[in-house]
Amino acid sequence: MKFFASIKEFSAFFEAYEFTLPQRMVAVAGAAASITEDKIKRVIGDDSKLKPLSQTTIDLRGGGDTPLYQTGEIIENSIEKDYGEMGLGAFMAVGTSEPIAYYHEHGSVNIPFNTINPARPFFAIGVYESIPEIKEILVALAPGVKVFTVSGKFASLKNPVSMLTGSGANEE
Repeated sequence: MKFFASIKEFSAFFEAYEFTLPQRMVAVAGAAASITEDKIKRVIGDDSKLKPLSQTTIDLRGGGDTPLYQTGEIIENSIEKDYGEMGLGAFMAVGTSEPIAYYHEHGSVNIPFNTINPARPFFAIGVYESIPEIKEILVALAPGVKVFTVSGKFASLKNPVSMLTGSGANEE
């Protein structure tokens, strides 16, 4: 596997071998999937980006106060990526089959214990943080391809902090 020191080096490699646009799109999708997976995994356990744990949770853990990281293995090891050719373009996906990830991402209510677990949107934050790097790669490898930002019902991806605070702000 070849590793590139910069996006410029990555772009020069593609120019030298005259890859077609669909081949470039698959390469961009692969890079985007890897970048996004890495950014999501880095959010797990990063208490500067996630809402802090309640004192009750810290006490139950015996003092551990890192969000989403009691062991870190359940969620982090379940995150997977995929990419490939799709028609004349490409697709990329990053996700998890771990059900507990949904509760962490969106928050939950535990009625028997009368607790509210706030959202800690590690996926949304990871996706948000990967967008600038992916755009840079896309522009370098596939000139002329239009890049759109997230909007509509997924606009909170533009500002994941609004998911935590409920402010609804959509600043880029």
